[in-house]
Amino acid sequence: MATPIFYLHIQSQGCTAEIRLNDAPMFTVLREHPQRALPTISEWVIDGDNLLVVHVHEITPDTAPHLRVALCQASLGDLPESGTTIELAVIEWPPLPVPVPAGDLQVAVELPGLPLTLSEPVVVTHPWGPWSWTDAPPFPLDARTTAALVDYLRDLHATLAAGSVDTLLAESSIKFNEVAPAYDLTPNDGRLRVQQAWQGLTSHADWQLAAFDEADLDLRLHCGGRLVEPTTHEGLPIFRQAVAIDGELWSLAIFIGRTNWEYVVGELTILR
Repeated sequence: MATPIFYLHIQSQGCTAEIRLNDAPMFTVLREHPQRALPTISEWVIDGDNLLVVHVHEITPDTAPHLRVALCQASLGDLPESGTTIELAVIEWPPLPVPVPAGDLQVAVELPGLPLTLSEPVVVTHPWGPWSWTDAPPFPLDARTTAALVDYLRDLHATLAAGSVDTLLAESSIKFNEVAPAYDLTPNDGRLRVQQAWQGLTSHADWQLAAFDEADLDLRLHCGGRLVEPTTHEGLPIFRQAVAIDGELWSLAIFIGRTNWEYVVGELTILR
């Protein structure tokens, strides 16, 4: 049986919006230019009830803003829009005009003000079973928990800044074990790909990791508080390249979870 793959088909113009699946950030579109994206998101799809959400924040004045987001299913290896894709859920904004029952006139739906949240529930079936993040204990983000997270991130950053990716790989074992099979890979395949990418990055003479600034750290809760995404206050990943090389800037978004219901010290790990 072919391995399924799930992705979002995103088309936008003239609007800024954040797209989430099951309260996890998937993609952000910007009003400054039209966008089309096809991010794969199999590892965020729940075997059961899912919720696709779009938060529309801004539009470009005096334009015709439009956004269409479809949660799609195909077989791994198929080209998107090849005729074998199934659209499982669609959010389209603004809604398309509808015909007047007594004639051919088109009537546009009056739009509510911004910001606006649109959502679409959908039931999905996949073969990978439950993900660890769906059952992880929520974070209280009290002072002790926050301190533990900061220490965890500082230690990870220090090993990366020293040129080693080994600690990051070790802390991502659950992620590799769950995500790799969803793309017909082994966990070791996933580790090898990260190692090779890291070696390519750090071999460049101008490579430098952006500094870890605790004052510019935002611990963003997702998925019912079960995952923490560490970013800067502007939303940049904590682990990122300091200066662009050949116009490219590497960054790695991570999502940290707890492995039990007790106090978090020593029980943190990277789940996505």
